[in-house]
Amino acid sequence: MIIGTPNFPSFADAVDYYSQQGIELRDVRRKIRSKEIYIGKPKLEEGEELMVVEEFPSERPGFGLRYYKKLLGDNIND
Repeated sequence: MIIGTPNFPSFADAVDYYSQQGIELRDVRRKIRSKEIYIGKPKLEEGEELMVVEEFPSERPGFGLRYYKKLLGDNIND
């Protein structure tokens, strides 16, 4: 199973991700301050693997990256 996280590699990635949804820069900053989203890698538990996904690959290659967790041992998506 693959699970999205509220973590982004950089502030620019978070801005890119949310700008695609019509959310403004000031609101991305608010999300960070209120700990709704985070900049940096999430903590991994045993049996989890970190993935980086380009959310909007057709827009600007390499931007809008977001962290996902892959649960290891899940035979459905392995």
